[in-house]
Amino acid sequence: MRARLTIFVVISILIGACSTDGPTDTQPSLTSPLPTASSPPTVKWGPCSWGPADCAVIEVPVDYDDSGLGTFDLLVARHRARKPSERIGVLFTNAGGPGAESIWLAIDPRWNFSDVVLDRFDIVGWDPRGTSGSRPKFDCTDDIDAYFSLDPTPETPSDRMAIVAAARSFVDSCIQNVGDLLAHVGTADAARDIDFVRRLLGEERASYLGYSYGSELGATWVTMFPDTVHAAVFDAAADPTLDLVDWLTFQSIGFERSLEAFLDECDENGCEFVTGLDDARSVFDRLMSDLARFPLVVDGDRPPVGEGVAQIAVFNALYRKESWVLLDQALAEAARGYGDRLLSLYDSYFGGWRDGHPDDSIDSYVAITCLDRQADLTVDDAFRAMDNLALVSPRLGASVLYELLLCAHWPIEPTPPPDVEWSGATPLLVVGSTGDPATPLEGTRRMRDVLANARLVVVESFDHTSYGADDCATRTVDDYLIDPTRPAGDVDC
Repeated sequence: MRARLTIFVVISILIGACSTDGPTDTQPSLTSPLPTASSPPTVKWGPCSWGPADCAVIEVPVDYDDSGLGTFDLLVARHRARKPSERIGVLFTNAGGPGAESIWLAIDPRWNFSDVVLDRFDIVGWDPRGTSGSRPKFDCTDDIDAYFSLDPTPETPSDRMAIVAAARSFVDSCIQNVGDLLAHVGTADAARDIDFVRRLLGEERASYLGYSYGSELGATWVTMFPDTVHAAVFDAAADPTLDLVDWLTFQSIGFERSLEAFLDECDENGCEFVTGLDDARSVFDRLMSDLARFPLVVDGDRPPVGEGVAQIAVFNALYRKESWVLLDQALAEAARGYGDRLLSLYDSYFGGWRDGHPDDSIDSYVAITCLDRQADLTVDDAFRAMDNLALVSPRLGASVLYELLLCAHWPIEPTPPPDVEWSGATPLLVVGSTGDPATPLEGTRRMRDVLANARLVVVESFDHTSYGADDCATRTVDDYLIDPTRPAGDVDC
């Protein structure tokens, strides 16, 4: 369903922001002018609320061409290189989404980076404009169930009218609650923010490691600011050549293939939800059909677990092979009449929870994705795409309707990032896995191709993202960040 996805989906990490109980002189200035070579302003760092890093709020212009439109406050964390005498520079890192908080990658990076990287780089993570801890806060609605639990395969005119009306209501809430700032959260804007922060830090060049959508953000950054790039790694790299509809079609095929692999494994090794003499596909299809007709009621005020909730739960569990067991358990419980595990997977797909409500990552995701679209699309375009996807992704493809209808109602003109290209002499590094459902390897190869002399690392796995999960990929990325001339060619892991 989601066009660009974050590094971790099933496990949500809730972090603190900047410490608020420290001395006032550690709080950053919120009136810093644009940095210049002659008089760069100073970032005032203070201790983060947890972890060994420092945090700051950095003020960036809403529009780099019009300073009168105000500012965004970016929440930024920096973990200093542990061996200053061997320090290479700054490593920016982004977890994906779009809409995912990324400050946690730097607040305690011991969980996210190898020792050799921690020794030699200042790790800098930030919540991009419009996301998580950065401000102004993007909050379209606290009731995501009102839209995303609806039938993703509406067949009757009344069902279609209901989901169209719900999409319009979601978008209207975004416009009402966020307003004109929605026009300034695109990927190109976020890439300018990277360069802004680099200049504030006094770095002539910087390195970058981005996951999933973070590869698109990073590729936009290297395209726009090639002279500032020391090294860049794009893990689970997305295809930068496709528009929204084509990308969602391509991604749906990837998830369908992963579901097929999961069902194959169930037939080969057995799964809890498969009982009797039927094969896994027959049982799965029958269960989904039953959920569409007879949604499972759960405790509290949550929506019944119907086909919409179940499909999003399936998407979530397919990101990493280690989560297939969670999908098996959830399907088995659903077959016994209990929908709680499917609902849990559905909930974690949308991120963490704060104050009894989902966090706002889906709100930010919609705003960024719809602004980045290459062309306007209509409600009729969305339904045609849904019908076409049934041919190439019959079990999961229909769910892209959720996203397409939101972008079909988006009232702001598209502002897509520039076409990705690389004019620098240093090779970039692109990483993909053979069974990645969210950013299929064919698209990762296209990212490598448009980046000229980029090196490609291919990992044999069904996982989305590889750094830190695969030893060979991790070692290759570490070696490259230390010495961007390595590897000399493509690597198969």
